[in-house]
Amino acid sequence: MEGEHKMIKKIGDNTYSLETVLQNKFGLHVNPIKKLAFIAKDYSCKVSVRNERDTDITNEEGKYILYDKEYVRVSIGTILDMIGGLKAPKGDILEFIAEGDAEECNKCLYAIEDEVINNKFGEK
Repeated sequence: MEGEHKMIKKIGDNTYSLETVLQNKFGLHVNPIKKLAFIAKDYSCKVSVRNERDTDITNEEGKYILYDKEYVRVSIGTILDMIGGLKAPKGDILEFIAEGDAEECNKCLYAIEDEVINNKFGEK
C-alpha cells in the first residue's frame, strides 16, 4: 500500500534486505537503474540488487552492486550487464541488499522502496 513500508529484514551482520515488486510499466532499464544508483550514493552503505527469479547472467553472488562507497563510479558496461542480467520486467520481485550501519541501511532501503513503489521511477 502506498505510504506503508514493507519489512526490512536483517539477513546478516550489518546486512539488511528489502523485497519489493517492480511496479513501473517498462521494468528495470537504464533510467530506473540510474535513479537507484543516485539514491544509494546518498547513504554510507553498500547497496546491491538481485531478481528473485533465476537469471541466466549473474555475478558470483547473483546480485549487482548499485553503489559501493569504495567504488565511486559505475560504468555503462556495468549498467548494461545489470539490465541484461536482472531481466526485470514489471511484476518481478527485486531484493535490495544494504550492507553497513543499520540506520543508514534502513534509510537507504526505505528511500529505494519509495522510488520503486510509490514513484514507479516517474513512469506511469
